[in-house]
Amino acid sequence: MAKSGKKDPNSSDIPAKLAGIELTTPEAAALCGISRQRLETFVKEGAVTRKAPNSYALGELVPQVMARLRADRRSSSQSQADNRVRQARAAQIELATAMKARELIPLTDAAAAIDAICGVVRTEAAGIAPRCTRDVGLRRTIETEVNDSLTRIARRQRQIGHALRQGRDLVDAVASNDSGPMGNAEPDLSGMGRPAGTA
Repeated sequence: MAKSGKKDPNSSDIPAKLAGIELTTPEAAALCGISRQRLETFVKEGAVTRKAPNSYALGELVPQVMARLRADRRSSSQSQADNRVRQARAAQIELATAMKARELIPLTDAAAAIDAICGVVRTEAAGIAPRCTRDVGLRRTIETEVNDSLTRIARRQRQIGHALRQGRDLVDAVASNDSGPMGNAEPDLSGMGRPAGTA
């Protein structure tokens, strides 16, 4: 219950003709826009006083209920702020754990890995023609095809790097069909290294 002699908020501003009005529990709840159960809870917690069972003084009821509702809003706002802080901390911990387990790596590491793989491919591809034939004409044909392939790989490398920086899906980054014809009657080579139109 409220302490004896404690002045309710704004009670001095309530006209005397309203201060003397008494309300029943249903009337008090309806006036304050809350349920009867919530009003009874306020009474049990000491936030709202009543003159007698099922009797509330209007002059005391309204300021007390308003004060309690304001306190509830402040508490709710603080709880939401606390939840946001906890969620941010949890996200930081999850990120740190993923990086420690190498489930997540820095963008620079991913780009360096792509560069290393492409470098190996280019080095190996440079020796294909000499290993295949001694015929100068055929060797030049092979070298032309190999160089065309390396050019496409370099283009894909740039697209993948751009997609990584933007956070895009890597499959979408190399899915466009701009690699050009493979030669003769063969279908075009898609961005994924397969004949265009195949799964």
